[in-house]
Amino acid sequence: MWNKFLIEWNGISLFHDLHISPTPDIELFTDAAATVGHGGYYQDHQVPSPGATCSTTPTPVPPQLASNVALNAHLNRLWSAVVSKGTQTAYSTGMTCYIKFLLTCGLFQTMFYHRLPPVNEVYLQYFIAHCYGVLQLKHVTVKTYLAGLRFFYLQRGITTIFDHRGSGALNRLQSIMRGYKKLQAPTPRKRLPITYTVLARIMCTLRAGVLGLLNDLVMECMCLTAFFGFLRCGEITCGARFDPSANICLSDIKFDFAKRKCTILLKASKTDPFRVGVPIILFSNSRLCPFSSLRKLFYTRTLQQASSEDALFVDAQHQPITRALFLSWLSRVLTRAGFNSNEYSGHSFRIGAATTAASARVEDHLIKTMGRWNSDCFQRCIRTSEETLLHAQRLLCGP
Repeated sequence: MWNKFLIEWNGISLFHDLHISPTPDIELFTDAAATVGHGGYYQDHQVPSPGATCSTTPTPVPPQLASNVALNAHLNRLWSAVVSKGTQTAYSTGMTCYIKFLLTCGLFQTMFYHRLPPVNEVYLQYFIAHCYGVLQLKHVTVKTYLAGLRFFYLQRGITTIFDHRGSGALNRLQSIMRGYKKLQAPTPRKRLPITYTVLARIMCTLRAGVLGLLNDLVMECMCLTAFFGFLRCGEITCGARFDPSANICLSDIKFDFAKRKCTILLKASKTDPFRVGVPIILFSNSRLCPFSSLRKLFYTRTLQQASSEDALFVDAQHQPITRALFLSWLSRVLTRAGFNSNEYSGHSFRIGAATTAASARVEDHLIKTMGRWNSDCFQRCIRTSEETLLHAQRLLCGP
C-alpha cells in the first residue's frame, strides 16, 4: 500500500530504502477506523493509538523476578487456581479455535501460545460470525470462548477490547452476541426429577440385582447420597482422572453412630469456588437409609485395604466412578425399573430432592440451605405436577 502511495506522493517521505519487504515477512500490520482509532501489530507487540481497542505491550518482567524459579512456580499455581480445570480446558479450546480462524484468514502466523494473536473488534466480530455460520457452535460455547480470550490476555497483563467497559466496540460485540442468542432458538431438553417415589423404585431394582453385587451397592450409595444431599452429578463422580484434592475419598466421610448420621466433606463444588469445603450431613431413616448403605460400603472398602486417600465410590475393578460410568449405570437401572432413561440426567437427583421437599411443604429457607443455593434460583429446580396445579386452581374457586 505504501509502495503504491509513494509513487504519486509529492511531499516528504521517511522511507529512504527502495527495497520493499512484504508485510507477512516482517509481521507488521497496521489498520485504522474512525470509530476505534488506529493501531499496529509488529511481531510480538501490539501498538495502539490512545483509546484504541487493540492490546498493548505487557509490562516487562525484570530479570531478577523472571529467573526466580520458586516465585514463578507459586505464581503459576495461583493462576491455575483462578478457574477450574474444566474451564481451563474450555478456554484453551477457545483460544485454539480463534488462532485457527486467524490462520485460515492469513491474519496470524503461528499456533504457539507464547505469542498471543492480535485481538480487536473487527477480528472478534468475524470470529463470532465464523462460529455461528461455519462451525455452528452454540451461543453459550462462543461466550465461553470469548471469556477464554479475555482470560489469556488478562494473565499476560495485556489490555484488550474486553477491558474498555462501556466502549462502543465492546457494546457492539455484546449486541452481536445478543443477536446470536436470538437466532439460535433454544432446544429445551426434557429433564424429569428423580423424586422419592422414583428413587424408591431405583433402590428396589438395584437390590434385585442389575450391575453386580459390589456395583449395585456403590450405585445405591451414590443415588442415596445424591438425593438426600441435594448433590450434583459432578460432586459424587470424578473426571477422567481421580483427584484426591477435589473428589470424595474415604477420609472425607465420618460416622456418628450415637446420632445415627454420617458427614461427607464436599471438598469442591460449584458454590464453593475457593474450596473451603462443605459438610454434607446424612441422617438415618427407616425407609431409604443413606447412613446404613454408606456404612456398609465404607466397611467393604476397608476390607479391600483401601487407603484414606483412595476414592470412596469405585467399581468392581476398584476404579473410581467417572461421570460417564455413573450416567451409564443410571440409564441401565432406570430402564430396568420401567422408566424412559432419556428423560433423566445426573442433575435429576438434585431437582428431585428439591421437588420432593417442596411437595412435603418443607420451608423455602430449608430447601435453600439443604441444596446450598445462594439465591432463590432453587425454585427453578422444583417441578410442579398437574395434580398440584389442579388442586391450586380448585382452591381459587373457594371452599
